[in-house]
Amino acid sequence: MTNIAIVTLDTLRKDSFDEYFDWLPGIKFENVWSPGRFTSTAHAAMFCGLYPSELGVNSRSKDLATDRRTIAEILTSHGFRTTAISANPLVSPEFNFDRGFDSFYRAGRTRSSRPEIFDWASEIRKSTRSGLSRDIQLMYKCIRSDSNTAKSLKFGIDLKLNNIYSSIEVQNILKRIDFSENEFLYINIMDAHAPYTPPKEFQTVGYQEPSISERMGGYSSREITAQKEAYTNSIKFLSKQYKKIYNTLARDFDYIFTLSDHGELFGERNNLIRHMLGVPPELVHVPLCISGPELKNRNESPNRSLLEIYPTILNLAGITKESRGKDLLNESSEEHYLTECNGLAEAFRKQLLESNMTEKELSKWDRSRQGVTLSDGGYLFQNYEGKEEATQQAESSNQTISNVINKLNIDYCETSGGKNISEGTIAQLKDLGYR
Repeated sequence: MTNIAIVTLDTLRKDSFDEYFDWLPGIKFENVWSPGRFTSTAHAAMFCGLYPSELGVNSRSKDLATDRRTIAEILTSHGFRTTAISANPLVSPEFNFDRGFDSFYRAGRTRSSRPEIFDWASEIRKSTRSGLSRDIQLMYKCIRSDSNTAKSLKFGIDLKLNNIYSSIEVQNILKRIDFSENEFLYINIMDAHAPYTPPKEFQTVGYQEPSISERMGGYSSREITAQKEAYTNSIKFLSKQYKKIYNTLARDFDYIFTLSDHGELFGERNNLIRHMLGVPPELVHVPLCISGPELKNRNESPNRSLLEIYPTILNLAGITKESRGKDLLNESSEEHYLTECNGLAEAFRKQLLESNMTEKELSKWDRSRQGVTLSDGGYLFQNYEGKEEATQQAESSNQTISNVINKLNIDYCETSGGKNISEGTIAQLKDLGYR
């Protein structure tokens, strides 16, 4: 009997993982590449074993609407109990990422999507008041609503005080679950994601959330330094909390996959911040560690891809399914892997235009960009000017991105329109900078 857990430490950069998660035992893969630069694309690939463009998932179509069965759906059909705990609104039932899970728990700010919790996020955005007047108005609405008043008021106060930490909530949820045999668990923790507000004892710098235009290259070097310090403070907090979560999981799970779906920019490329677009290494070179009592500590250096989570987990469960990639534990790597970004999210594009960016300026950013790994261990990608740029290992290569992509035989899929999303989920996505 095999119990398997995947934990996504959302937005955790590879260099930050190396510095603050050196305590984590297991096999550490040094050159893992995320198929996409943000949550939806990375998770679609992990859950389905294909590239995002083959699944119809991208920055303008975040819904997992593919006919291909997910890991959870396959494991459920083979007798596994499947559980998800997600603090990310993109990995949620609203976008079909609950497919195959017997139980789906919401953590962090996504708690506002629970039916018993008052929808503070959407009501805040609707309100025309500010300060104390708005607080009183919203509390009155909360008390008069059909929601659970006590739970809703506590959640509202936590929101107001920035006192919501998904790593702590995950620990509390895990305490309520009795794990047995043949368990599959997925967890998403958002404490490394902006707005970078760890508990006060971890804060060493004042950090102001950037405006839309500032995210696109308008941040000063002083502000970027403060942002990076605030991020690092969040990582230190996350490392401490995840050690507790890991120790809890290690009691019940044979294999624990600890990874990040994407990184974060701090002005390294065109003075950009966050993870709004593109496929530079800072965004798509991600950490992955597989831990288990039978796995000795070691480092693996060949290029790998997050989509190989899919065949690896199915093989551990004794299930064979066709997919991209190879088993991370038992097979050598592919020669090439793809990373992709199809431009800006439509809502973000609209916000940039509203912030006085012209269509001409916007067109410079709103382009598809791709990257590929090379057999020599290097990485070749399209930078923000549209030119091909190579990591140091790939500088002597004579290959081009288009030549490598032709070898991959990508079966591109049409995107779906997706489902109608609630106002509360939209508000959460805006707070995270996704819309």
